[in-house]
Amino acid sequence: GSDPADCGAKFDSRDLDPILSTLQKEWPSYQGDDDSFWSHEYEKHGSCACSVAACKTEFDFFNTTLAYHAKYNLMDALEKASIKPGGSVSVSAVTQA
Repeated sequence: GSDPADCGAKFDSRDLDPILSTLQKEWPSYQGDDDSFWSHEYEKHGSCACSVAACKTEFDFFNTTLAYHAKYNLMDALEKASIKPGGSVSVSAVTQA
């Protein structure tokens, strides 16, 4: 099966004003403008999280995701497991990291 996607909520960037500087630093678009990227992320993925109490709005979705990013630093975990960008690695190696 696939992950839930495109569950119908529409993106309003004004809801992100309180965390805008953090988003620009931690979750920038590497291809195009940030608002278009965040709109895609919210409408495709975040809209399906609306049923979860912690993610009812755009602000909640992005703020919760930023909190998880800060708490669980994926790059640090991979580095500690000697997994570096650009190489190939097994799923079990990533899971163990």
